Amino acid sequence: MRDFKYIINYITNKILKEDNIAKSIQYAEILGDLLRTNNAPCYSINIIEENLIKRFLSLCDIQKLDEKRSAGDIGFIISEAFERGGHTRLMEKLATYLDNKPVLFMTRQSKPSVILRLTSYFSAIKTFEGVSATDYEQRIIKQAAVYSQYDKLVLNIHPDDIQAVIAVGIAKHINTGLKVYFVNHADHCFTYGTFISDVWFEISSLGKIIDQKRDLPSTKSFLGIPIAYDVICENNHPIVDGDLFITAGTAIKFKPKKGYSLLGLIEEILIKFPDSLVYVVGCRPFIDYWWWPLKLRYYKRLILKKSLPYDRYVSLTSKAKVYIDSHPYPGGTAFAEQFIAGKKCIGLKSPLQGYSPVELVKHNTVDAAMNDLPNYSNTNLNMLIDQVHSSSYVKKRFCDAIYNSIYHDNLCDKIIPWDGDASFLENDEIVRIPRSCNIISSTTLFLIVHSSPMVTILFFAEKMYFTIKNLLGKR
Repeated sequence: MRDFKYIINYITNKILKEDNIAKSIQYAEILGDLLRTNNAPCYSINIIEENLIKRFLSLCDIQKLDEKRSAGDIGFIISEAFERGGHTRLMEKLATYLDNKPVLFMTRQSKPSVILRLTSYFSAIKTFEGVSATDYEQRIIKQAAVYSQYDKLVLNIHPDDIQAVIAVGIAKHINTGLKVYFVNHADHCFTYGTFISDVWFEISSLGKIIDQKRDLPSTKSFLGIPIAYDVICENNHPIVDGDLFITAGTAIKFKPKKGYSLLGLIEEILIKFPDSLVYVVGCRPFIDYWWWPLKLRYYKRLILKKSLPYDRYVSLTSKAKVYIDSHPYPGGTAFAEQFIAGKKCIGLKSPLQGYSPVELVKHNTVDAAMNDLPNYSNTNLNMLIDQVHSSSYVKKRFCDAIYNSIYHDNLCDKIIPWDGDASFLENDEIVRIPRSCNIISSTTLFLIVHSSPMVTILFFAEKMYFTIKNLLGKR
C-alpha cells in the first residue's frame, strides 16, 4: 500500500497531463471524492482548479458567452440538496437573510420533494437539463454563461464538484466584477473551490485550524451555524433514575477511533440509572459491532435504532430528559438544539471541537461527566449561544460580508478553549474506495492495487449492493 502523498501526486499528474479534458475532469472528480471519503491529509489542490479553468478558457469564446447582466443579482449554487442533514438547511437559512429571494442553481439531480421544499426559499430553481451529464464541455460552458450574469455567487457545493468550480472560474473571467462567497460547510475535509473564492465563510474553530492547511487566497469571515429558536429554555430539574436518555447521529459518529469512545459513558449511565432507558438513534444494529457487548448486557434498556420517522423522533426527544452528544464525532448543531430546547446535555470532549458554545458543558473523562451530571442555568452560556447561533447574529455576519464587505473574526475560536486534534480524522492510507469509481477504469485499478484486500472487498460488495438495489427499484 502507498501513502496518500504518492496517490495524490499520481492522480494529479494524470489530470494535468491528460489531453482529453473530459477525462481530466473525471479524474478530478474521483480524486475529490477519494480525498473527502478518506479524510486524506490534503485540503486543497489549487493547481488542478487553475489548470482546468485555463484549459477551458482556451476552448471557448468569452465574447460569445458575455450576456447582459442585471447588476446586484445574487445567485446560490448547490451540487445536490438533501431531505435531511444540516448542509441544505444552512443554505436555506442564508437565503432568507437576503433583501430579496435569490436564484438557486443545482448542478446535480435532487429528489422532487426536496426541490419543492426549496421553492419556499428561492425565487427560482434552475438546473442544466437538456445537457448530457457526460458532455462536460457543453455543460460547464453553459453554466459559466449563466453564472457570469450575476454580480455575486454563494457556493454551497460538494467537495468534489470540480465542474461547478471550473464554470465559476470561467464566469469570473467573463465578468471581472463577479464576487464568489464559499460556504465551507464540510470544513473538516478536502474541497474544491479554494482557488476561485473571494470570501471564505467559517462555521467553526476546527474549520479555522484546518483552513491553515489550505492554500487559501480568499478573505475569511466567520459565519456560524444558525439555529431557529425564540428563547433558550431553562431546565432545572435534577436527573433522576427513570429519566429517558437519548443520543442520535449517523452510525459513523459513534464508531470508536484512536481510543475515543462513547461506550464507557453509556455503560456508566445504564449502571447508575438502572430504571432508565438509553436510545441510540442512527445505529445499524447488525453492522455496528462496537455496540454488541453493551446490547447483550443491557438488552432491554439499550435501544438501538437505525432510524425513526421524523414525527416519532420528535416525540421521543420531547419525552427524553437527557441528551448525550455523539462521540468521538460530535453532532454539530444537534447538541446545541437540544440544549436550547431545555434538555440536560452531557457529553465527552471530542478532538473535533469548536462548533458551539454548548461544548463547554462537556468533560474529558467519563468520571468527570458522571460526577457533574448537569443542572445548567448558565446565563453567560446562554448569551454565548445567542451570539454564535441566533439568526439575528448569523444574519448580520452574512449580510455584512455580502452587502458591505465587512468581515468577522471567528467567534467560536475566541470562546471555546481549544484542546482538540485537527488531524484526528486524517488517514495516511486508503480506507475506502469511493462508490463513484467505475469498476473497469484504470484509476480504480490503481486504487485497488494500492489498497488493502479488505478495502477492495468492501468496495466490490458496496458496488454489488447498490447495483442490486437500483435494479430492484426500477421494477
